[in-house]
Amino acid sequence: MVLERRTGIPITLSLVYMEVARRLGLPMVGVNIPGHFFIAPANPDMEFLVDAFDGGEISFLQDAEATLSNIYKRPVQLDPAFLSRKQPVPPRVFLARMLNNLKQIYNLRRNYADAYAVSCYLRATRPGDLDELRDSGVFLYQLGRIPECVEALSEFLARAPADSEDVEKVRALLRSLDQRS
Repeated sequence: MVLERRTGIPITLSLVYMEVARRLGLPMVGVNIPGHFFIAPANPDMEFLVDAFDGGEISFLQDAEATLSNIYKRPVQLDPAFLSRKQPVPPRVFLARMLNNLKQIYNLRRNYADAYAVSCYLRATRPGDLDELRDSGVFLYQLGRIPECVEALSEFLARAPADSEDVEKVRALLRSLDQRS
């Protein structure tokens, strides 16, 4: 789809860019910055980033800071040594980040079936992740799959720390479901 439509989320565009660059003899690595995904040459002497989402624009440290400041609506500063010691994003982290971005998009579009499917994939990449267990339960609720929702959210409550900020919200949702039956 990314190639056919020439559109996509930043991380899928980055994946395509990385593969093309690899085939051209310039290996690139994903740069894991919260809020935006950049890629960079694997060679540590090449200290620049590429923003695949912005048409493959070359970004230097100040450009990346400006992009992130625009996203976060506050000044962002990156450590200058960041570019010289960039570490490749491990494949599992890359996949999880891509899936998380897709889940967020589906959720915003209220496409809960696809959001739930992606949430299941995320749970497979991050076994034991309580946030993903909670999200799966909420998507099941949105889909009207109440018995599965109750099971997932009950498991969340059984495993979540008592001081977790979501525990009371999940308890309230389960109580409302009990009152409906």
